[in-house]
Amino acid sequence: MGIEALARWANSGRITEAELQRIEDGALLAIRSEVEKQVGDVESAYLNVSLIVEHPTDLDRLLCINRADRHRAVPKIYLKAERVAWSCIEQRKVVDVPDYSPLGDENYQSILAVPLVSTGLGGASTVGAITIDSSVPGHFLDIEGSLRSPLSPALKLLAACVECRRQKGLWPAGLD
Repeated sequence: MGIEALARWANSGRITEAELQRIEDGALLAIRSEVEKQVGDVESAYLNVSLIVEHPTDLDRLLCINRADRHRAVPKIYLKAERVAWSCIEQRKVVDVPDYSPLGDENYQSILAVPLVSTGLGGASTVGAITIDSSVPGHFLDIEGSLRSPLSPALKLLAACVECRRQKGLWPAGLD
């Protein structure tokens, strides 16, 4: 689905949270597939892509609203100060942490966070980020630049989905 089709659908008032989640699923899986293609050997590595936004009601927190790995919990709430995604959102730039020290039960050792930028009538704004996590330290060091062009359509689609969620208040259930 293209961004224009998503916008028409959202403006019709008929789009649901579940439908947005399916669109996001496809984009996150496409991103993971492209990253796997670029890094090569992924047989022994854990690789995941998550969609992270600012929590809609708690200004100190981030919210993971979707993941390529459907076995991981969503929604998941995080403190902003603890997350690489927040640096990415705040600075509106890619953040690569090749030697990430896992928190809690995390099983990854490198993170690449990419901002989601929405370009509306009011200008560009960062509406969230994707984080690409790997169990291999330094996994993204040689590919960051080569990912920009192939990931661009999926990133734009995800930004449009987040913008739609914001405008319609379509957040996952269970955000207490």
